Amino acid sequence: MKRLLFLLLFPMLLFAQTRNIVPRAAGQGGIGTFAKPWATSYFDTVNVLGPLFGNGPINIGSYSITSGLINGQEIDATANFTGTATIGGKLIVNSSGSTFRADAGAGLFIDDPTGLYNITVNFSRGGTGFERWAFGTVLNGTADDFRIYNYQTAQVSLLIDHATNQVSLVGNLSVNGTGTNTFGGNLAINGTSYNTFAAGTAPTTSVAGKTKVWVQNVNGVSGTASLFERTEDANSATDAENQQVIVSAIIKSSTGDPTYGHEGLLCINTFDHTVKIYAGGGWRTFVSTW
Repeated sequence: MKRLLFLLLFPMLLFAQTRNIVPRAAGQGGIGTFAKPWATSYFDTVNVLGPLFGNGPINIGSYSITSGLINGQEIDATANFTGTATIGGKLIVNSSGSTFRADAGAGLFIDDPTGLYNITVNFSRGGTGFERWAFGTVLNGTADDFRIYNYQTAQVSLLIDHATNQVSLVGNLSVNGTGTNTFGGNLAINGTSYNTFAAGTAPTTSVAGKTKVWVQNVNGVSGTASLFERTEDANSATDAENQQVIVSAIIKSSTGDPTYGHEGLLCINTFDHTVKIYAGGGWRTFVSTW
């Protein structure tokens, strides 16, 4: 009988699935201790319902974070790091609401694998590819420059030189707003194209120690947009007298007057040896000869 029972149960034991190892009650028991840890472990899936602690490296092939601790540092669904987390591979965040934050006095450190910049970011173009930008400091002499690098154009778009405290911008600078733009140092515009200043609104007040510059048509005549200024001492009772056109001149090397003009425009004719000013709808001789 015993032999028959064994023959009946042996195939069942041989081909049965491995049973779970469970504690007597939830939250009890453990495998290994702090003083006597197991050397290694291999699992297909690890479901962690509580904190995940580690005093040494934790090698993770693929891990979906909802809450817990990595290397003793807290991580939750919004990717809040209370300390320092070192990740040797790639950190992929597939969530539009995910953020990286640092508390006051701490910092966020992301290394660029190329070694040129600190952060490299791929910005999606709505399903039509991506644009790659790099941010960080690059050693220039004895000081670090902060740079924003555009991989699409293969050039530095913005450079802040710490040694000279200068800012270099590649491309167009668009300043749009109703307020006042203040430059504490020099504004240098270098490029192969021209710079455009759009028509503005004449200021109604002067500022001590400053000059306001804008663009408008001379005497309201269409097609005569020129630079105007309001200086510190421009405080006439009428706004028209405070609108001082910045005088420009035509250098003409052939005889005769120019075919166009606006109030206050000068013409220096090197052929006729004359200097004329456009006033009252026509050219008036200012210097007859030299």
